[in-house]
Amino acid sequence: MLLNALFSSLFITLDSFFETSFSIPTAIEGVFIKYGYLQIAYGLLVLIPALAVTVRRMHDIGKSGWTILMFIIPIVGWIWLIILCVQDSMPGPNQYGPNPKEELIHA
Repeated sequence: MLLNALFSSLFITLDSFFETSFSIPTAIEGVFIKYGYLQIAYGLLVLIPALAVTVRRMHDIGKSGWTILMFIIPIVGWIWLIILCVQDSMPGPNQYGPNPKEELIHA
């Protein structure tokens, strides 16, 4: 996550430096959201791996990968998803496979 934040910051800075960003107006008059092309490209590049890691995390706690769709629910869904992501893995194997932590202990 730290590297992801650093690379995002780097691409935002590069977009500002090279002036490769554009603004989109919001519903509030005079307020714009600024996006950069490098920032968008990086976001799309890491989207699939981020989803895969989150689905794997849901499987570790015994939940379906479809649980990540809770992010669609504003605020409450995000908080619930964060709570699920920080939970400890289920002890022993579940329907998605063995516990990766236990495999490391027995190796």
